[in-house]
Amino acid sequence: MNEVTKEEIEEKEFFDGVYSKLSGKWKLRAHDWEKFKNIDKATNGYEHSIKVLGDIKGKNVLDFGCGNGWLSVVLAKMGANVSGFDISKEAVRVATSMAEYNGVGDRTNFKVGSGYDSGFPSQSFELIIGQAILHHLGDKESLAKELNRLLKPGGKAVFHECFGDSLTLERIRLLFPVPTEGEPHWDEQLKYSDINVLKQYFNVQHKEFGLFSRLDRIIKNISINSALNKVDCFLLDNLKFLRRYARTVVVELYKK
Repeated sequence: MNEVTKEEIEEKEFFDGVYSKLSGKWKLRAHDWEKFKNIDKATNGYEHSIKVLGDIKGKNVLDFGCGNGWLSVVLAKMGANVSGFDISKEAVRVATSMAEYNGVGDRTNFKVGSGYDSGFPSQSFELIIGQAILHHLGDKESLAKELNRLLKPGGKAVFHECFGDSLTLERIRLLFPVPTEGEPHWDEQLKYSDINVLKQYFNVQHKEFGLFSRLDRIIKNISINSALNKVDCFLLDNLKFLRRYARTVVVELYKK
């Protein structure tokens, strides 16, 4: 068994177990997709990753590693024709149920697939988006080839990922243990070396988020956390040397 196959089997088994307990029958709020109309400058990675997609009405969008389908529902509510895949058949079941329950079953379709071989035809999508998915895929070169194959000429892929480019910061963080909210281990988080692999196949832009806003794990005041996000954006926009200490990164990949 080669490394990639072993990696995928482990992911499938884990997430089949997670999603087998879910039905997918819960409603998203209109705020979940309408809020983006009122955001001029995003101060967190998730919002930024949606904003940089631009106008998605009528476009074919791939939810890369769809999980339970919540993002697919948001994108479909914003007017896109959404396809999604996941390595877990249970995730695909939940995503299908969730889309139907939220009234966008006719604008979505889901299938079991791999990040290295999604099963969709070449040049099927104007846009690809993923949330915290790249760190699950160890072979970044094979990943890049699959993304390049799936995108139409002039297409773009956007990923919002946990970021861990500083081992020093990780060692300091471990001295002050706080809940990590499902973040992957440091050696699995995206790094600049991973982004450099993607640059061999795409024109790449990336934007980092999160410095002091890491304190949201212990500070639960919404107003304080919002202010910290704004401070972080200012610092990361203006002080380049701080960017490798960021918490998350949004990577934009433009097909050459």
